[in-house]
Amino acid sequence: MRHTVQGRARRTLPGLLVTLVLAMGMACTDSGGDDAAGAGDVVGEGDTYQATIRRTDGGIPHITGDSLADVAFGQGWASGEDRACDLADQVVKVQGQRARWFGAGEDDVNLESDVAWRAIGIADRAADEWDEVDDDVGELVSAFTDGWNAHLDHVGSDALAGWCAGAPWVRPLEPVEVYTYARAISLQASSGALAGFIASAAPPDAAAGERPAEVAAATGPGVGAAAVASNGWAIGADRSETGGGMLVANPHFPWEGELRFWEVHLTIPGELDAYGVQLSGLPGIGIGFTEHVGWTHTVSAGNRFTAYRLDLVDGSPTTYRYGDETRDMTPTEHTIEVLGDDGEVTEQTRTTWATHYGPVIDFPGFGWTDDAAITFRDANIDNDEFLVQYLGMLAADDLDELIEVHDEVNGVPLFNTIAASDDGRAWYADTSATPNLSDEALSAYEASLTSDPIVKVAADNGAILLDGSDPLFEWVEVDGARDPGLVPAAEQPQVVHHDYLFNANDSFWVPHATALLQGDYSPLHGRQETARSPRTRENAVVLDDMSPDGPAGEDGLFTLDELADASLLNRGFTARALLDDVVARCEAAGSTPIDVPPADPADPGSTSPGTVAAPGLPGATVDVAPACAVLAGWDGVYDLDRAGPPVWREMI
Repeated sequence: MRHTVQGRARRTLPGLLVTLVLAMGMACTDSGGDDAAGAGDVVGEGDTYQATIRRTDGGIPHITGDSLADVAFGQGWASGEDRACDLADQVVKVQGQRARWFGAGEDDVNLESDVAWRAIGIADRAADEWDEVDDDVGELVSAFTDGWNAHLDHVGSDALAGWCAGAPWVRPLEPVEVYTYARAISLQASSGALAGFIASAAPPDAAAGERPAEVAAATGPGVGAAAVASNGWAIGADRSETGGGMLVANPHFPWEGELRFWEVHLTIPGELDAYGVQLSGLPGIGIGFTEHVGWTHTVSAGNRFTAYRLDLVDGSPTTYRYGDETRDMTPTEHTIEVLGDDGEVTEQTRTTWATHYGPVIDFPGFGWTDDAAITFRDANIDNDEFLVQYLGMLAADDLDELIEVHDEVNGVPLFNTIAASDDGRAWYADTSATPNLSDEALSAYEASLTSDPIVKVAADNGAILLDGSDPLFEWVEVDGARDPGLVPAAEQPQVVHHDYLFNANDSFWVPHATALLQGDYSPLHGRQETARSPRTRENAVVLDDMSPDGPAGEDGLFTLDELADASLLNRGFTARALLDDVVARCEAAGSTPIDVPPADPADPGSTSPGTVAAPGLPGATVDVAPACAVLAGWDGVYDLDRAGPPVWREMI
């Protein structure tokens, strides 16, 4: 192979988060010219594959091949060069083998992860599906896996880049294992988010230290997805200086561990030219753009599962009432290999339980009592369309075809999609998998929010909790749904505009500052007529500002640079809304005496109302005027690059 020639440096926007700002109609990247790279590395495997990998100065792989298989092979090879450990580690996880290689872990975290993923059964499902997958998906995954394996064989495990170099669990992979990992990704907001509660779920005679449900529910932690904060903007012709679409992709995914994005450019001359990012260890592109259309995602505010509280039969905590009958839960034994501190591998057997809905879980703060247990149903457990969806998006020639893929395949698992096209259209949709409840079930659930405090606590923590003993709350099967029991594409919220659309993780209701997306949509897609987060309100203010001093300039039309600057303003809506009032109250306070008596160590609540317990802190008179002056002079922008020491730090 020839040595890689470094090419054009790619400008990276500053900031903690990945921000991709692009204009539709521009070429993805240069493939030639004075400062383009040379031929790059040619990688292949016999007569089966051949791909060229050219890396630019930032290390971004630009991969060219004559077919989808060639490009996927090259992507697998390049992924192995950059992120081999990510994929190898996640295969270990979803196969339920963490304890075999890393030991039981602190508080049995690895052992319980293995039990949970085996109970979820995604590896078994993927194996059953593999022989029947779409031909293009099979080709994509197989070629990607072959490329990853070829790189591993070329350099050897000891020479891998990353923390797993030389690890005994790094080995050649089978395509079905990569497919399993892809299927597991779609469960991030459902089974994957609940995995930590599966292994510990045990009937009362097998569990110790249970708390009463009413007390536990009031103090239990949340079960919703971890806090997310992505932003997506699509600019249409009416707000674009060129009349073409522009897109801001600002996903806030982590920089380490699983769910890291990896930047890549894929080209099949005359057929495909796409640039964007993909989660480490997966083929294709998850967020990106082609010559005519670009798309991004934010995590949807909707629900990807429904939890069910079961009424248990007296004296039989593994039997539950269902309508006029009773049903037995199904136990499954899992034998897990565990690496000990002495290097010996032993086996431990754990039992998990399932209902006709899905696994029983140790619902945070609720547990499993003599009277009730919690189970759940996952809207993405059967999502074998996930990779078909993203292949279709990658192949879409224009926005119409991109929308068509969402409507016909409907395989987006948990995201809003925000897209823009070179003809100046902006599109927003929440096509993520959503349980379909009847109107009667929805009405009954809404009533339970006010009558049942446990249901309300669950809702406050991101979960829909239904009466699993009442068949009323079964998902409704209708024509047009991707899988039985889901909301069909025709009933999912979406809209096209020619000025702008956005999402910042709130529900679909406000994709625009003034044009609301209203309709008879399921509340499981997200709530309408509810308060928006400060981040959503800031997005709306920035995008709707057409004043001469606004981010789009005097003409109100964004250039690419103006859009990039607007996406990195570093101004929060709370400063816009509250700064003047805070300054006024500050200035009115003047010199304020603060009397904080020492707290009695034996009685932390002994301080008087309105004071803070701070042992040893004397009362004082504080002149807040300097702080008021700083606030009054602040423009609301948090700028790390400003010269001089931050005055507010000196005053604290």
